[in-house]
Amino acid sequence: GIQKLQAINYLETPVNPKTFARFLRYSPYLDKIIVGDYIGTGDKLCSDTLVEYCLLFDFEKVDFDCALRVFLESFWLPGEAQKIQRIMEAFANRYCSQNSEPFAHPDAAYIFSYSLIMLNTDQHSNQIKTKMTFAQFSKNNRDINHGESLPNEFLEKMYNSIVRQALAIPDRKPGVINTQPLAQHDTQIALYFRPISEPAYNEILLKAKMEPIDFTPVNNSIFDIDLFSIMWAPCISSFGAVYESQEVEENTQNLILEGCMKCANIAAYHNMNDTIDQLIISFLCRASNLTSESFISSTIITTN
Repeated sequence: GIQKLQAINYLETPVNPKTFARFLRYSPYLDKIIVGDYIGTGDKLCSDTLVEYCLLFDFEKVDFDCALRVFLESFWLPGEAQKIQRIMEAFANRYCSQNSEPFAHPDAAYIFSYSLIMLNTDQHSNQIKTKMTFAQFSKNNRDINHGESLPNEFLEKMYNSIVRQALAIPDRKPGVINTQPLAQHDTQIALYFRPISEPAYNEILLKAKMEPIDFTPVNNSIFDIDLFSIMWAPCISSFGAVYESQEVEENTQNLILEGCMKCANIAAYHNMNDTIDQLIISFLCRASNLTSESFISSTIITTN
């Protein structure tokens, strides 16, 4: 595959790990299983590409569970233990390079990320009947931070985050392209896809701390589903984090709910039913306490 891309001058010869990492991170039509398998391979080019791939994520002041979610949503985590180890070590190094707390060393972040992945399997696998308690989770992570334990408040926050919402596993293959112009299908939905001007585009790049690249306007909706597939999960995670803040203003809450509605409308237009389910489960149910134990218990009692 790499040789074919080089033959059409899409990639340099020899391959530049930084350029190739951007290709793997941002190309919408790649099989995510292949992406995960490649960056987890141990040869020099793959290892260098993995380092550059992780540098494309900005984890500064981002909660560890949110950083892990965003990272794992970008590819399919391979099943081979050595590949998982390489990938998660690179993730831990990147996270700790931008955050001095709560981990004293990247090794602690690596061990804890592995622990969260195992907790995710334990809590959300139908084959596991007896679920891990917080006490067991805390015990499993005792003294992993250079001989000391991580703060109990941090452990409880991470545990509850995984229990409430599973780590997302991305679709293996990209969705079907919808080439029908949005304005002909639904005028209201089309309002969410207004063409962006070049000055606005440059402002986005500036805020994202990205190097300037050529601006190429596209006058159809051929890439809409791919852009939305990349954006919706981080958007919902951000909505949830802000909405649950105790200091958030009512006006901000209304804007967040409006944003969720727009995400649902776009997902419905593209027939992305799984996305709508995740939106309801991961945000709306949690925000309204519909998935809380107290609500479920009271509902059962009332029904009986």
